[in-house]
Amino acid sequence: MNANLEIILDLKIFITLSAMQSDLKELFTVSKNDFSRSRKRGFT
Repeated sequence: MNANLEIILDLKIFITLSAMQSDLKELFTVSKNDFSRSRKRGFT
């Protein structure tokens, strides 16, 4: 169980860092528009 908590903590740190640092975020995206909130299609 302790290993699971370590994995979750590591993922949380990674997600936080990649969301805050634009140069790190660019390593995991194809284009700069990948993290936009504008919806291309509706939910229906």
